[in-house]
Amino acid sequence: MKKAEKNCRIDEVNVIENYTAILDGPLNDDDVLDEMKKKYKSNIAGLKKEINDLKTTEKIMRTYNGRLK
Repeated sequence: MKKAEKNCRIDEVNVIENYTAILDGPLNDDDVLDEMKKKYKSNIAGLKKEINDLKTTEKIMRTYNGRLK
C-alpha cells in the first residue's frame, strides 16, 4: 500500500471515530462544517471532500447498522 493510500485510510478511520455521534443522527452539514472549519481553516477543498466522505460513511454505517465490513 502506498503511503498516501495508507494515510487516506487512517483519515477515514479518524473521521468515523470522531464523528460517530453526528452520524448516529441525521447528518447536519452545519454541525459538520463548524467542526471541520476548526480543522481545515482555509482549506475549503479539503473540507468539502471530508463532508462528502462523511455522507458516504453515513450510508455505509446505516447499511451495516453501524458496523463497517
